[in-house]
This record gives sequence, C-alpha cells and structure tokens, in this order.
Amino acid sequence: MKRIQMKELVDWKNSQTRKPLVIKGVRQSGKTWIMKEFGRTEYENFAYFNFERNENLNSIFDNPSSPQKVIEKLIVVFGENIYPEKTLIILDEIQKCMKAYTYLKYFHEEANEYHIICAGSLLGVTIAETGVEPVGKVEFLYLNPLSFTEFLIANNEQNYVEYFEKITDIENIPDEMFHSLINSFKLYLFLGGLPEVLNTWFVTKNIKSIKKIKESLIIGYINDFRNVKDGQVESKVKEVFNAIPDNLSKVSKRFNYSSISKNARKRDYGSAVDWLERAHLIQRSFKKTNPLSSLRSDTDKDFYRLYFSDTGILTNIYDTAFKNVALDNTILSDENNALSINYVQNTLCRLFGETRYWVPEDTKNDRVEMDFLINFEHKTYPIIVNIPLSRKNVNKFKKMYPNKAEPIILINDKKLMLNDNVFYIPIFLVDFLIYFLNVIK
Repeated sequence: MKRIQMKELVDWKNSQTRKPLVIKGVRQSGKTWIMKEFGRTEYENFAYFNFERNENLNSIFDNPSSPQKVIEKLIVVFGENIYPEKTLIILDEIQKCMKAYTYLKYFHEEANEYHIICAGSLLGVTIAETGVEPVGKVEFLYLNPLSFTEFLIANNEQNYVEYFEKITDIENIPDEMFHSLINSFKLYLFLGGLPEVLNTWFVTKNIKSIKKIKESLIIGYINDFRNVKDGQVESKVKEVFNAIPDNLSKVSKRFNYSSISKNARKRDYGSAVDWLERAHLIQRSFKKTNPLSSLRSDTDKDFYRLYFSDTGILTNIYDTAFKNVALDNTILSDENNALSINYVQNTLCRLFGETRYWVPEDTKNDRVEMDFLINFEHKTYPIIVNIPLSRKNVNKFKKMYPNKAEPIILINDKKLMLNDNVFYIPIFLVDFLIYFLNVIK
C-alpha cells in the first residue's frame, strides 16, 4: 500500500542538511515496512539491523573509536558492503540499545555521508526514562496508521483523491461520488488504519478475521504495559487505557479520572497518561481558555481529552458490529459519535500537528463549545463536529466573538459549502481540509 510519508523520505534523502532520521509511531503502524520499502526502491541496497532480535549488535556501540569502526563491524554482521549514499542503514527497535541512539550524533558530525534511518515503537518512553537524546543531531518523522486518503488509494479510488487535491472552488459533490465516498469512509471507520488490518481486509474481505487481528493487536499493546518500569504505574496505565472509551462516549468527552474509580486523582494517574502518549497509543487535546488566541497560548493543562491513535482500536473495544456503522443513515449519530470524533482528532493531528478544545468558563447558560481548535498559517480555526443543535452552537459562538475573522468549520454528514462565515465540510473530506482552507482563506 502506498504511504504518503514516502515522499518525505525521498526529500530527506536528497536534503543537503540531512541528519540521521528517527521514525516514531505506534507499534504496528508500518515503520519497519516503510523503512525497508524506502531502502528497496530508493537505494542500491539496504542493511537492516534489529536490536530486539539480535542483542549482539549492542556490543558494536560499546565505546567505538569512530563511526567508520561502527560501519566496519556492521558490514561483518550484514555480510555485504555498506556504501556511503548508496546503502540505506536501518536500525530497528533502537530503544533496545540507547548507546546506538546516542551515537547517531557522531554519524551526523563525522560521517554524514552514510544514510541512517531508525525506529523504535517505545522509543519515546525510553527517552523519557533515560534522559538520552542527541538534541539537534537527528530528524524525526511520525508515521501514523494509514489515513483515509491512503485507504482510498489502496482501494483503487485514487481518482477521488486526485479530484479533491486539485479543487479550486467550493461546490456540491456529485451524488455518485458522495455515495461511493461515504460507503468507503464507513468501512475505513470500522477497520481503522493499521496496515495488518487493512492488508487482511483487502485479501480476505472477512470481518471475523479482522476482529481477531484487532483483538491480537490490542492484546499486544496491553502486553507492552509490562515495559513500564514502575509496577504501580503499570496497573494505572491499563486503567487509563480502559477508561478512554467510556469518557469518549460522554457528552463532554473530557477525560475524568472518576471514571476509573471514585477516589482517582490526576496526581495519581498523570504518569500513566504520559506513558501512553509517549508510546503513541493515545493523543491528548488540551483545553484552551481563549478560543481566539494562538493555539499554544491560554492552555489549561489540567483539563484534556484523550483519544486512541487509531479508530479501529475503538471499534473493537466498543464491540461495534460492522453493520452498525455501514447501515447507519448518519455517520455522526449518537451511536457512532465517539468513533467519528476520534477519527477527526487523528486526522487533524496528522494534518496540523496538534489540537485544542474550548469550553467557556461560564457554563450557566446553554452550553456552547468548540470540539477542536487548529492552527493553520498562524490563524486559529474553531471546529465543531456535528451534534444536535450544532447550528445553534455556531450562532452563540459568533455572538460571543463577532469579530472572529476565520470561518467556523462545521464537520457534518454531507454539506460542502461556505455560508455566512461557516465552512461546512463532510466528515469524509476532513483528510483534505488543508486543500479547502487554501481555497477559502
């Protein structure tokens, strides 16, 4: 399956200021595959080393005298020559050897002619625990689960992708295209974007097989909790993980520790949330106190919403039947609302890096809130995911902030239009939001 990040890898290869590259992302998001595929298609050969499978590799980085000495030893293990600029050196599961991770800085400073790329599913966790980080000497690339765009390409619907990437006007979607896209989106929402799940679907089209694979992946994620060094934090990581679906199904969506137990407090579970975030299993959206200011200012870090990094995980945890998603007349129904808003968070995070949400401090009157706030070209855009009375919500917000210049984005089932400074966009087109913002700005 085509990965959009491949272009970023090619840009990295051709960069005059290239540094060793670190790929981050949740386990099973396809990091190993994309590194090998990049080496296969863009280099004469690639040399693959896995620190989890071969612990003897660690000794290569025991106080080596130079990067060239490291290369000489890697050649012995690899069994073939490693050529500057022509061979891609892949260091997988590098969190198992932090000496190797630290040593990347010497390759940058003394032997940058060697192209090195590495990955580690729990690297963020290990960095936080050890404090080891070659600051300024490496580059990072985040590999998400496959996006809806990538799903469409894999599903032989690239014509739709090309259509929206070239859009120059906001206009109605042709009925045939609409029905095809909404059906594909419902399937994607159920499957999620983890490569093993999608590969299995395209080969077998078997829902039972899909559910078993997702169950296996979730068990694997839970087993990763054993890597938490503090035993007390390990149990809390699992409690937080298990509490996320319940919080997402509530109206406020805010993560409430009382959903774990009556006496649970943030001070007791903050480390557990941090661990899940560093493992890329979850995404966190903080509350903002001012919806008009720049995204990172006026942030209240005591309040946040937690989302899974892949919606397919959520469908399995909810035990959502495929027919409940596929046959629902509105994908934004109450039953599917948590799935939809989790998808929107994942997509906005991939496109814009991070999100916030806003709820006014004074909630005595009718509730008004923005599900998401994003930053695009130094402007803050408020976003509502369609809920009952969402138009009323929009009107209240506009009344509170009449001088807000950027349009409010209202994610809905089918409308694509710009009217009265409100941009209506169907949920299945959120993946193309940057293209639309360039049209309406």
